[in-house]
Amino acid sequence: MHFSQEETAMLHQALLSLYRDQIRPSETDISRRLKELGASEQLQTEFLPFYLSNRNLFVVTQQQNAPAWVELVMAPAWFRGFVDPKDENDPFSSEMWVEFSQFL
Repeated sequence: MHFSQEETAMLHQALLSLYRDQIRPSETDISRRLKELGASEQLQTEFLPFYLSNRNLFVVTQQQNAPAWVELVMAPAWFRGFVDPKDENDPFSSEMWVEFSQFL
């Protein structure tokens, strides 16, 4: 599949937005984020070759019978690490939870 400039930009944007949200980018999460960004259904399902073909920018980890993970070779300077959703230690402040409950 050939990727247009617009699709390439959207693929970068999807990955960076997951980094911003501190979500380790799995194949499933990237597809979901692409859908949120308004990507075509084809791009939502056929994006992995883009990341695989740009190994100077991305690291793709694939395991049998599991979604692939895609990470940046060089994380942005502002990146604070991924949040482990199974970690019992809550990395978020109480203020964030108050704001979140008000948002809901």
